[in-house]
Amino acid sequence: MADIATAIISGTFAIAGSLGSVWLKDRLERTRQVTPSASPPLVTQPISPDPALLRSSRRSSGRRPFYIALAGLAVGAVSSFLQNRSQGPSHPEAIASLVLLAIVTILAILYHAGRSPGRGLALFQFEMFSLWAAFACGWSLVHGSLWSDFIFAAVVAWLSSACAGLIFIPLIRHFASHPAKA
Repeated sequence: MADIATAIISGTFAIAGSLGSVWLKDRLERTRQVTPSASPPLVTQPISPDPALLRSSRRSSGRRPFYIALAGLAVGAVSSFLQNRSQGPSHPEAIASLVLLAIVTILAILYHAGRSPGRGLALFQFEMFSLWAAFACGWSLVHGSLWSDFIFAAVVAWLSSACAGLIFIPLIRHFASHPAKA
């Protein structure tokens, strides 16, 4: 019973972390919009973006960490459910879940590499933490207990994803802003 309670608590922290990152991101975006710029604009006629497009993109990006945590929870639960039903020494469901989460990590790296440099890394780290914590929570809830080897593997995967983002997001930004000369 204590293992299930611990899994529920870790899932709550994952969801709270992702919601906290959404709130923080929204707050920072609103603060940046209110702050007047000290330098005059370089364009003589300002081009104003479509407000409806800005609202819809802000809404979808604001929910992004929550959806990522929800995806991690679902992948963990399905993986544990299938693991309990599989027979034999190999576990293709575990490999499939790791491949799915690696794809989510790669897509998040590519997404944040295209964002402005000041915001991408911190939000990426929140998303990776919520992804792997929710994955471990979903797996542990369906499994019915905490398995220390699995939790260790999830922590290693989270740290690997976080380090991959710290390396590849700035590299992609650098090569995108400084294209190779032919």
